[in-house]
Amino acid sequence: MSLCNTKYAFFRSKHYTLHNWHYQDAYPSRNDINLHSINHISIRDEIETKTNSIYFPNVTELTLLDYSNENVPSISIMLDRIMPLTNLYKLSVHCREFSIRKLIELLYYSPNIHTLIINSISSPIQDSILIQQTQTFRKIVNKNKIKNIILKENSPVQNIPFFIKLCLQLQQLTIDMSRIDVLLFLQLNEMCNIDFGHLSFLCFLNTDEFLGKEIVPYLPSTYISKTI
Repeated sequence: MSLCNTKYAFFRSKHYTLHNWHYQDAYPSRNDINLHSINHISIRDEIETKTNSIYFPNVTELTLLDYSNENVPSISIMLDRIMPLTNLYKLSVHCREFSIRKLIELLYYSPNIHTLIINSISSPIQDSILIQQTQTFRKIVNKNKIKNIILKENSPVQNIPFFIKLCLQLQQLTIDMSRIDVLLFLQLNEMCNIDFGHLSFLCFLNTDEFLGKEIVPYLPSTYISKTI
């Protein structure tokens, strides 16, 4: 076959970053892009809402980077001016100042999220306990569609049982944490009597053979251990 007849296609997700207080400061320039082509938004620093804000109608992925907006009473109202929250399929949180209460609010108005990545979040254990007693929490439990969660090293290990309880449709949980945090999670799970019945895949990253042997006794007998 002649090489000249071979065709190659390369696709790249359309990504846009909002930062530095104003939409107008974002790069690339709002005049140089097709707003309808953007499907991934990242927010860095604080974003000031304005009446003439940019709107991205086809966004399905949101990443929060070093984002706080402590003076904004409702994160969902602010973000809904930028994108349709009901369209979000993937949410990544990478900022220490983002509280678990804001996360709950965002999940409430984004019921179609399937993948949740938590790299860092401000979350006192008492907050997660109080949140579980609220009607909002119970509503999210009943309507969220989260099937895949990735929890990284800067996530509070004490809140892993919280996410398992929150996401009844969860199928895959990936934990990328230190040896100490992994063992702490397993001990917490045993004390809290967490039901893994709906979870079909539990993955621990950056583990070794010895840690793998320590993990097995904490898991239900229905799980099969494999090194991948």
